[in-house]
Amino acid sequence: MKAVVTEIKDTFAAVLSDDGRIIKVKNNNYAIGQVITMKETKLKAKHKMIPWVAAVFAVFTISGASAYAYYSPYSYVSLDVNPSIEYTLNRFDRVLDVEAVNDDGQDILEEIGLTNIENQTIEEAIEQTIEEIAENGYFDGTEEGGIVIATSGEDTEKSDELAESLQETAEEATDNEEVEVVVETISVGLERVQKARELGVTPGKLNLVEKLQASSENPDEVKMEDWLNKPVKEIMKGIKENRKAAQIKGGDDEDTQQEDSENEATETNAKAAVESLTTTLKVQQQTQTKTEQKIEQKTQNKTEQKAEEKAQKQVEQKLEEKVQQKTQEKVQQKTQEKVEQKIEDSKNQSNNKPEKTAVTEEESIENELDGQQDKANDTKNENGNNSSSKSSGSNKSKSKSN
Repeated sequence: MKAVVTEIKDTFAAVLSDDGRIIKVKNNNYAIGQVITMKETKLKAKHKMIPWVAAVFAVFTISGASAYAYYSPYSYVSLDVNPSIEYTLNRFDRVLDVEAVNDDGQDILEEIGLTNIENQTIEEAIEQTIEEIAENGYFDGTEEGGIVIATSGEDTEKSDELAESLQETAEEATDNEEVEVVVETISVGLERVQKARELGVTPGKLNLVEKLQASSENPDEVKMEDWLNKPVKEIMKGIKENRKAAQIKGGDDEDTQQEDSENEATETNAKAAVESLTTTLKVQQQTQTKTEQKIEQKTQNKTEQKAEEKAQKQVEQKLEEKVQQKTQEKVQQKTQEKVEQKIEDSKNQSNNKPEKTAVTEEESIENELDGQQDKANDTKNENGNNSSSKSSGSNKSKSKSN
Protein backbone atom coordinates (compact mmCIF):
# COMPACT_ATOMS: atom_id res chain seq x y z
CA MET A 1 0.00 0.00 0.00
CA LYS A 2 1.22 3.52 -0.80
CA ALA A 3 1.44 6.38 1.70
CA VAL A 4 2.56 10.00 1.57
CA VAL A 5 4.90 11.57 4.12
CA THR A 6 3.04 14.53 5.65
CA GLU A 7 5.14 15.38 8.74
CA ILE A 8 8.65 14.67 10.03
CA LYS A 9 9.65 14.89 13.71
CA ASP A 10 13.16 13.80 14.68
CA THR A 11 13.51 10.05 14.05
CA PHE A 12 9.82 9.50 13.25
CA ALA A 13 7.54 10.52 10.39
CA ALA A 14 3.77 10.70 9.97
CA VAL A 15 2.39 9.31 6.70
CA LEU A 16 -1.04 9.41 5.12
CA SER A 17 -2.06 6.11 3.53
CA ASP A 18 -4.16 5.96 0.38
CA ASP A 19 -7.13 4.75 2.47
CA GLY A 20 -7.03 7.91 4.61
CA ARG A 21 -5.21 6.63 7.71
CA ILE A 22 -2.41 8.55 9.47
CA ILE A 23 0.43 6.29 10.64
CA LYS A 24 3.65 6.86 12.56
CA VAL A 25 6.71 5.25 10.97
CA LYS A 26 10.48 5.38 11.38
CA ASN A 27 12.08 8.25 9.47
CA ASN A 28 14.35 6.74 6.82
CA ASN A 29 15.56 10.12 5.53
CA TYR A 30 12.11 10.83 4.14
CA ALA A 31 11.01 14.18 2.70
CA ILE A 32 7.58 15.77 3.10
CA GLY A 33 5.44 14.84 0.12
CA GLN A 34 7.45 11.70 -0.64
CA VAL A 35 5.41 8.62 -1.64
CA ILE A 36 6.48 5.39 0.05
CA THR A 37 5.27 1.79 -0.11
CA MET A 38 4.22 0.10 3.11
CA LYS A 39 3.48 -3.53 3.91
CA GLU A 40 -0.07 -4.38 4.88
CA THR A 41 1.11 -6.24 7.99
CA LYS A 42 2.74 -3.09 9.35
CA LEU A 43 -0.44 -1.15 8.84
CA LYS A 44 -2.53 -3.68 10.76
CA ALA A 45 -0.03 -3.79 13.61
CA LYS A 46 -0.23 -0.05 14.06
CA HIS A 47 -3.99 -0.22 14.62
CA LYS A 48 -3.47 -2.41 17.71
CA MET A 49 -1.27 0.20 19.43
CA ILE A 50 -4.04 2.30 20.95
CA PRO A 51 -1.89 3.66 23.85
CA TRP A 52 0.75 4.75 21.34
CA VAL A 53 -1.88 6.63 19.33
CA ALA A 54 -2.92 8.61 22.40
CA ALA A 55 0.69 9.42 23.25
CA VAL A 56 1.38 10.94 19.84
CA PHE A 57 -1.96 12.74 19.51
CA ALA A 58 -0.16 16.10 19.14
CA VAL A 59 1.88 14.75 16.25
CA PHE A 60 -1.27 13.52 14.55
CA THR A 61 -2.89 16.94 14.98
CA ILE A 62 -0.01 18.57 13.16
CA SER A 63 -0.03 15.80 10.61
CA GLY A 64 -3.74 16.40 10.00
CA ALA A 65 -2.97 19.98 9.02
CA SER A 66 -0.22 18.75 6.73
CA ALA A 67 -2.60 16.22 5.18
CA TYR A 68 -5.01 19.02 4.42
CA ALA A 69 -2.21 20.92 2.70
CA TYR A 70 -1.17 17.80 0.81
CA TYR A 71 -4.67 17.10 -0.56
CA SER A 72 -5.51 20.73 -1.40
CA PRO A 73 -5.34 21.56 -5.15
CA TYR A 74 -2.63 24.14 -5.77
CA SER A 75 -1.81 24.21 -9.48
CA TYR A 76 -2.76 22.65 -12.82
CA VAL A 77 -0.88 21.16 -15.76
CA SER A 78 -2.31 20.17 -19.14
CA LEU A 79 -0.72 18.07 -21.89
CA ASP A 80 -1.85 17.95 -25.52
CA VAL A 81 -0.74 15.83 -28.48
CA ASN A 82 -4.04 14.75 -29.78
CA PRO A 83 -4.79 13.07 -26.50
CA SER A 84 -5.53 15.91 -24.08
CA ILE A 85 -5.01 15.33 -20.35
CA GLU A 86 -5.16 17.63 -17.32
CA TYR A 87 -3.39 17.08 -14.00
CA THR A 88 -4.31 18.62 -10.63
CA LEU A 89 -1.30 19.13 -8.32
CA ASN A 90 -0.76 19.95 -4.66
CA ARG A 91 1.80 22.45 -3.39
CA PHE A 92 4.45 19.70 -3.47
CA ASP A 93 3.92 19.20 -7.24
CA ARG A 94 2.38 15.80 -6.60
CA VAL A 95 -0.52 14.60 -8.76
CA LEU A 96 -3.78 14.62 -6.81
CA ASP A 97 -6.05 13.98 -9.75
CA VAL A 98 -5.82 13.41 -13.50
CA GLU A 99 -8.62 13.75 -16.07
CA ALA A 100 -8.95 13.16 -19.80
CA VAL A 101 -10.17 16.16 -21.79
CA ASN A 102 -11.01 14.16 -24.94
CA ASP A 103 -11.58 10.54 -25.96
CA ASP A 104 -7.99 9.95 -27.00
CA GLY A 105 -6.86 11.18 -23.59
CA GLN A 106 -9.27 8.79 -21.90
CA ASP A 107 -7.81 5.84 -23.82
CA ILE A 108 -4.28 6.76 -22.72
CA LEU A 109 -5.28 7.06 -19.04
CA GLU A 110 -7.03 3.71 -19.10
CA GLU A 111 -3.91 2.04 -20.44
CA ILE A 112 -1.68 3.70 -17.86
CA GLY A 113 -4.02 3.28 -14.90
CA LEU A 114 -4.92 6.15 -12.60
CA THR A 115 -3.30 4.52 -9.57
CA ASN A 116 0.02 4.55 -11.40
CA ILE A 117 -0.14 8.34 -11.83
CA GLU A 118 -1.71 9.64 -8.64
CA ASN A 119 0.74 10.81 -5.94
CA GLN A 120 3.59 10.80 -8.43
CA THR A 121 5.59 13.95 -9.12
CA ILE A 122 4.33 15.82 -12.16
CA GLU A 123 7.64 15.14 -13.96
CA GLU A 124 7.15 11.40 -13.49
CA ALA A 125 3.51 11.61 -14.61
CA ILE A 126 4.35 13.62 -17.75
CA GLU A 127 7.17 11.26 -18.68
CA GLN A 128 4.95 8.20 -18.24
CA THR A 129 2.11 9.79 -20.23
CA ILE A 130 4.38 10.74 -23.16
CA GLU A 131 5.83 7.24 -23.28
CA GLU A 132 2.32 5.75 -23.48
CA ILE A 133 1.30 8.24 -26.19
CA ALA A 134 4.41 7.30 -28.21
CA GLU A 135 3.60 3.57 -27.85
CA ASN A 136 0.17 4.29 -29.32
CA GLY A 137 1.75 5.63 -32.52
CA TYR A 138 1.04 9.34 -32.18
CA PHE A 139 4.61 10.18 -33.16
CA ASP A 140 4.83 7.69 -36.05
CA GLY A 141 5.09 8.76 -39.69
CA THR A 142 7.28 11.25 -41.50
CA GLU A 143 5.80 14.48 -40.20
CA GLU A 144 7.18 15.99 -37.02
CA GLY A 145 5.13 15.56 -33.87
CA GLY A 146 4.05 18.16 -31.41
CA ILE A 147 3.43 18.45 -27.66
CA VAL A 148 1.94 21.44 -25.85
CA ILE A 149 2.19 21.68 -22.04
CA ALA A 150 0.53 24.47 -20.07
CA THR A 151 1.03 25.28 -16.38
CA SER A 152 -1.10 27.53 -14.21
CA GLY A 153 -1.53 28.47 -10.55
CA GLU A 154 -1.89 31.33 -8.10
CA ASP A 155 1.89 31.54 -7.72
CA THR A 156 2.86 32.73 -11.20
CA GLU A 157 6.59 32.56 -10.48
CA LYS A 158 6.36 28.92 -9.48
CA SER A 159 4.15 28.25 -12.51
CA ASP A 160 6.85 29.69 -14.79
CA GLU A 161 9.54 27.56 -13.15
CA LEU A 162 7.38 24.44 -13.50
CA ALA A 163 6.87 25.15 -17.23
CA GLU A 164 10.64 25.30 -17.75
CA SER A 165 11.14 22.06 -15.83
CA LEU A 166 8.46 20.20 -17.81
CA GLN A 167 9.96 21.46 -21.09
CA GLU A 168 13.15 19.57 -20.26
CA THR A 169 11.20 16.49 -19.09
CA ALA A 170 9.18 16.29 -22.31
CA GLU A 171 12.20 16.81 -24.56
CA GLU A 172 14.11 14.05 -22.77
CA ALA A 173 11.10 11.72 -23.06
CA THR A 174 11.00 12.18 -26.87
CA ASP A 175 14.74 11.99 -27.58
CA ASN A 176 14.51 8.45 -28.93
CA GLU A 177 11.64 9.08 -31.36
CA GLU A 178 12.34 8.60 -35.07
CA VAL A 179 10.75 11.91 -36.00
CA GLU A 180 11.36 15.28 -34.44
CA VAL A 181 8.86 16.17 -31.73
CA VAL A 182 8.43 19.87 -31.09
CA VAL A 183 7.73 20.66 -27.41
CA GLU A 184 6.11 23.95 -26.45
CA THR A 185 5.42 24.93 -22.83
CA ILE A 186 3.59 28.00 -21.56
CA SER A 187 2.51 29.42 -18.21
CA VAL A 188 -1.02 30.84 -18.09
CA GLY A 189 -3.32 32.38 -15.50
CA LEU A 190 -6.14 30.55 -13.76
CA GLU A 191 -8.72 32.59 -15.71
CA ARG A 192 -7.24 31.06 -18.88
CA VAL A 193 -7.82 27.61 -17.45
CA GLN A 194 -11.44 28.47 -16.74
CA LYS A 195 -12.00 29.77 -20.28
CA ALA A 196 -10.48 26.61 -21.77
CA ARG A 197 -12.72 24.41 -19.62
CA GLU A 198 -15.77 26.29 -20.84
CA LEU A 199 -14.72 25.40 -24.40
CA GLY A 200 -14.00 21.80 -23.42
CA VAL A 201 -10.27 21.98 -24.16
CA THR A 202 -7.00 22.57 -22.36
CA PRO A 203 -5.46 26.05 -22.00
CA GLY A 204 -2.43 24.86 -23.98
CA LYS A 205 -4.49 23.90 -27.01
CA LEU A 206 -6.57 27.08 -26.78
CA ASN A 207 -3.41 29.13 -26.81
CA LEU A 208 -2.07 27.19 -29.82
CA VAL A 209 -5.21 27.79 -31.91
CA GLU A 210 -5.11 31.49 -31.05
CA LYS A 211 -1.52 31.57 -32.31
CA LEU A 212 -2.79 29.98 -35.54
CA GLN A 213 -5.36 32.76 -35.92
CA ALA A 214 -2.74 35.43 -35.25
CA SER A 215 -0.40 33.97 -37.91
CA SER A 216 -3.12 33.89 -40.59
CA GLU A 217 -3.51 36.67 -43.14
CA ASN A 218 -7.28 36.42 -42.55
CA PRO A 219 -7.75 35.49 -38.88
CA ASP A 220 -11.56 35.47 -39.21
CA GLU A 221 -11.32 32.54 -41.60
CA VAL A 222 -9.69 30.35 -38.91
CA LYS A 223 -12.67 28.89 -37.06
CA MET A 224 -11.84 28.22 -33.42
CA GLU A 225 -14.29 25.32 -33.00
CA ASP A 226 -12.87 23.48 -36.03
CA TRP A 227 -9.23 23.66 -34.98
CA LEU A 228 -9.72 22.89 -31.27
CA ASN A 229 -10.51 19.26 -32.17
CA LYS A 230 -7.46 18.76 -34.39
CA PRO A 231 -4.16 17.20 -33.29
CA VAL A 232 -1.42 19.48 -32.04
CA LYS A 233 0.89 18.62 -34.96
CA GLU A 234 -1.73 19.81 -37.50
CA ILE A 235 -2.17 23.10 -35.67
CA MET A 236 1.61 23.57 -35.49
CA LYS A 237 1.86 22.74 -39.20
CA GLY A 238 -0.79 25.38 -39.99
CA ILE A 239 1.13 27.99 -37.99
CA LYS A 240 4.35 27.20 -39.89
CA GLU A 241 2.60 27.42 -43.28
CA ASN A 242 1.05 30.79 -42.40
CA ARG A 243 4.39 32.16 -41.29
CA LYS A 244 6.11 30.85 -44.42
CA ALA A 245 3.47 32.48 -46.63
CA ALA A 246 3.92 35.75 -44.79
CA GLN A 247 7.68 35.58 -45.37
CA ILE A 248 7.23 34.92 -49.11
CA LYS A 249 4.84 37.80 -49.46
CA GLY A 250 7.10 40.00 -47.47
CA GLY A 251 10.04 39.03 -49.70
CA ASP A 252 8.53 40.91 -52.68
CA ASP A 253 8.66 44.11 -50.72
CA GLU A 254 12.03 43.38 -49.18
CA ASP A 255 13.99 45.63 -51.59
CA THR A 256 11.53 48.47 -51.11
CA GLN A 257 11.61 48.02 -47.38
CA GLN A 258 15.39 47.95 -47.42
CA GLU A 259 15.51 51.12 -49.50
CA ASP A 260 13.04 52.82 -47.17
CA SER A 261 15.09 51.64 -44.25
CA GLU A 262 18.29 53.02 -45.80
CA ASN A 263 16.59 56.35 -46.58
CA GLU A 264 15.28 56.52 -43.08
CA ALA A 265 18.73 55.73 -41.71
CA THR A 266 20.28 58.42 -43.93
CA GLU A 267 17.71 60.97 -42.80
CA THR A 268 18.27 60.01 -39.20
CA ASN A 269 22.03 60.35 -39.60
CA ALA A 270 21.62 63.74 -41.30
CA LYS A 271 19.43 64.97 -38.48
CA ALA A 272 21.92 63.69 -35.97
CA ALA A 273 24.76 65.47 -37.80
CA VAL A 274 22.82 68.76 -37.88
CA GLU A 275 22.00 68.44 -34.19
CA SER A 276 25.65 67.69 -33.44
CA LEU A 277 26.85 70.71 -35.48
CA THR A 278 24.28 72.96 -33.83
CA THR A 279 25.39 71.79 -30.43
CA THR A 280 29.05 72.39 -31.33
CA LEU A 281 28.30 75.94 -32.55
CA LYS A 282 26.37 76.70 -29.41
CA VAL A 283 29.26 75.49 -27.28
CA GLN A 284 31.74 77.57 -29.29
CA GLN A 285 29.52 80.65 -29.04
CA GLN A 286 29.15 80.18 -25.31
CA THR A 287 32.92 79.76 -24.95
CA GLN A 288 33.60 82.91 -27.02
CA THR A 289 31.08 84.90 -25.00
CA LYS A 290 32.71 83.81 -21.76
CA THR A 291 36.17 84.72 -23.11
CA GLU A 292 34.98 88.18 -24.16
CA GLN A 293 33.38 88.71 -20.81
CA LYS A 294 36.62 87.77 -19.05
CA ILE A 295 38.66 90.15 -21.25
CA GLU A 296 36.16 92.96 -20.69
CA GLN A 297 36.18 92.35 -16.96
CA LYS A 298 39.98 92.29 -16.89
CA THR A 299 40.20 95.57 -18.87
CA GLN A 300 37.65 97.20 -16.60
CA ASN A 301 39.59 96.09 -13.55
CA LYS A 302 42.82 97.57 -14.91
CA THR A 303 41.08 100.88 -15.76
CA GLU A 304 39.59 101.08 -12.29
CA GLN A 305 42.96 100.25 -10.76
CA LYS A 306 44.70 103.03 -12.73
CA ALA A 307 41.98 105.50 -11.79
CA GLU A 308 42.37 104.57 -8.14
CA GLU A 309 46.16 104.95 -8.33
CA LYS A 310 45.82 108.37 -10.01
CA ALA A 311 43.31 109.54 -7.43
CA GLN A 312 45.60 108.32 -4.66
CA LYS A 313 48.54 110.26 -6.09
CA GLN A 314 46.41 113.41 -6.36
CA VAL A 315 45.32 113.05 -2.76
CA GLU A 316 48.91 112.55 -1.61
CA GLN A 317 50.09 115.56 -3.64
CA LYS A 318 47.40 117.80 -2.18
CA LEU A 319 48.26 116.63 1.32
CA GLU A 320 51.94 117.33 0.67
CA GLU A 321 51.18 120.84 -0.65
CA LYS A 322 48.96 121.56 2.30
CA VAL A 323 51.68 120.46 4.73
CA GLN A 324 54.24 122.64 2.96
CA GLN A 325 51.89 125.64 3.02
CA LYS A 326 51.23 125.25 6.73
CA THR A 327 54.94 124.86 7.41
CA GLN A 328 55.73 128.05 5.51
CA GLU A 329 52.95 129.90 7.28
CA LYS A 330 54.28 128.85 10.67
CA VAL A 331 57.86 129.84 9.72
CA GLN A 332 56.74 133.22 8.43
CA GLN A 333 54.59 133.84 11.48
CA LYS A 334 57.45 132.92 13.80
CA THR A 335 59.87 135.04 11.79
CA GLN A 336 57.47 137.99 11.83
CA GLU A 337 57.10 137.70 15.57
CA LYS A 338 60.87 137.67 16.06
CA VAL A 339 61.29 140.64 13.72
CA GLU A 340 58.70 142.61 15.56
CA GLN A 341 60.29 141.68 18.86
CA LYS A 342 63.73 142.66 17.63
CA ILE A 343 62.46 145.98 16.30
CA GLU A 344 60.79 146.74 19.57
CA ASP A 345 63.92 145.80 21.50
CA SER A 346 65.98 147.89 19.12
CA LYS A 347 63.76 150.94 19.65
CA ASN A 348 64.07 150.59 23.38
CA GLN A 349 67.82 150.45 23.15
CA SER A 350 68.04 153.30 20.70
CA ASN A 351 66.79 155.65 23.32
CA ASN A 352 69.93 154.94 25.37
CA LYS A 353 72.59 154.47 22.62
CA PRO A 354 74.00 156.70 19.88
CA GLU A 355 72.29 156.69 16.49
CA LYS A 356 75.11 154.77 14.80
CA THR A 357 74.82 151.91 17.22
CA ALA A 358 71.09 151.76 16.65
CA VAL A 359 71.60 151.61 12.93
CA THR A 360 74.14 148.86 13.29
CA GLU A 361 71.82 146.78 15.47
CA GLU A 362 68.99 147.31 12.98
CA GLU A 363 71.17 145.92 10.20
CA SER A 364 72.10 142.96 12.38
CA ILE A 365 68.43 142.19 12.93
CA GLU A 366 67.71 142.39 9.24
CA ASN A 367 70.60 140.06 8.52
CA GLU A 368 69.29 137.55 11.06
CA LEU A 369 65.84 137.75 9.49
CA ASP A 370 67.36 137.13 6.09
CA GLY A 371 69.14 134.05 7.45
CA GLN A 372 65.88 132.64 8.81
CA GLN A 373 64.23 133.30 5.47
CA ASP A 374 67.03 131.39 3.75
CA LYS A 375 66.40 128.40 6.00
CA ALA A 376 62.71 128.46 5.08
CA ASN A 377 63.63 128.54 1.42
CA ASP A 378 66.03 125.62 1.88
CA THR A 379 63.15 123.60 3.38
CA LYS A 380 61.05 124.38 0.35
CA ASN A 381 63.88 123.36 -2.00
CA GLU A 382 64.06 119.93 -0.36
CA ASN A 383 60.42 119.32 -1.45
CA GLY A 384 61.35 119.97 -5.08
CA ASN A 385 60.44 123.66 -5.48
CA ASN A 386 63.59 125.15 -7.13
CA SER A 387 61.79 128.25 -8.37
CA SER A 388 60.99 129.34 -4.85
CA SER A 389 64.71 129.06 -3.91
CA LYS A 390 65.70 131.42 -6.71
CA SER A 391 63.11 133.94 -5.62
CA SER A 392 64.45 133.83 -2.05
CA GLY A 393 67.97 134.49 -3.30
CA SER A 394 66.84 137.48 -5.31
CA ASN A 395 65.08 138.95 -2.28
CA LYS A 396 68.24 138.50 -0.22
CA SER A 397 70.34 140.46 -2.73
CA LYS A 398 67.89 143.28 -2.75
CA SER A 399 67.92 143.43 1.06
CA LYS A 400 71.74 143.68 1.13
CA SER A 401 71.84 146.43 -1.46
CA ASN A 402 69.39 148.44 0.59
